[in-house]
Amino acid sequence: MSVEHTIQFRVRYGEVDQMGVVHHSRYLSYFEMGRVELMRSVGLPHAAQEDRGEPQSIRSVDVRYASPARYDDVLELTTRVPEARGAQVVFESRLWRIEPGPRALVAESTQVGVAVTADGKVRRLTPRELAALGAPPRSRATRQPSP
Repeated sequence: MSVEHTIQFRVRYGEVDQMGVVHHSRYLSYFEMGRVELMRSVGLPHAAQEDRGEPQSIRSVDVRYASPARYDDVLELTTRVPEARGAQVVFESRLWRIEPGPRALVAESTQVGVAVTADGKVRRLTPRELAALGAPPRSRATRQPSP
């Protein structure tokens, strides 16, 4: 299982510090943008999920920085779902600089999402969510009688 989505965008002036380098805090917004667009691409846009009372919340984020992105660079962000089961969805993202110069890794991230109810209680992912995220369908375990 692995659902994947890629977007490209240009670094805007308001995202950089005085040296023209993207501030470390901006990467969280980039990774969230990738996650939101992946969910939209598989038919699970945030607004619809919330309207159905099936939102997701981020439990944890891990970011590893590799090289700086700068004002006006063109970046490519690929987000994939290597795992979705129970209440949890794992998102992995890789951010690359594609212009100018040779393609270079800028940062990587792992985000762990959890399915919640409208009032914030943890819930299981629905069969529709699991299917859209590429997870195998849940099987009901059958108990074998003891010998």
